[in-house]
Amino acid sequence: MKRTIICLANSKKYGERCIAGIEVIRKPRGGWQIVKNEGRPKWLRPVSDSGHGEVKESEVKDIGLLNVVEFQAIRACGIGYQSENILFKKGSLRQISLIGCTTKNLDVLVDKTCSNLFGDHDKKISISDIQKVNHSLVFVKVERVQIYYPVVYKTMNPRAKITFRGKNYDLPVTDVNMIFKLYENPNWLKDKKNLYCTFSLGVHFEGFHYKIAAGILGF
Repeated sequence: MKRTIICLANSKKYGERCIAGIEVIRKPRGGWQIVKNEGRPKWLRPVSDSGHGEVKESEVKDIGLLNVVEFQAIRACGIGYQSENILFKKGSLRQISLIGCTTKNLDVLVDKTCSNLFGDHDKKISISDIQKVNHSLVFVKVERVQIYYPVVYKTMNPRAKITFRGKNYDLPVTDVNMIFKLYENPNWLKDKKNLYCTFSLGVHFEGFHYKIAAGILGF
């Protein structure tokens, strides 16, 4: 069965890639209709049958944020907090369209029910608490994104101090396209008035699931 998403997360994962997006269906008269689940935009994360579900770089090298991506789904395989996972047929991922980076287009994708990131205001969730979380992706509009480099500029990936609903988060940036833009110009986001972020929960590491900024849009 073919499924279609607007790509809103585009990260590195175990040397390969991890993409995800909100599911859409084509309207009879053109354009896209957002699929919802219990009033919230429905997320899909195409995964492979490898150990961690990462997608080959060669499969998604031309895919970026706001691309409309079609793929052949084999079966849903989401478990627990990674409820969005869906196994896809290798070689079937393809970009078919693109949506414009405008408030009109992005505001309808925002999860308006979200008041914090995955249940609390910390930067991580312990393994013992992860069973309380039933999703690992959310797209929201944020008040501030301040980029910084923890050690020396260009020696490691950036981090972002992000303000959302009056709460501050300090998270790693894994959005591959944004990392490249910031490498060229670390102040790229400085004067952007409209800021949107996709947040994701990583796999467990040393007893915790860390929150990450898997997609950043600013204009």
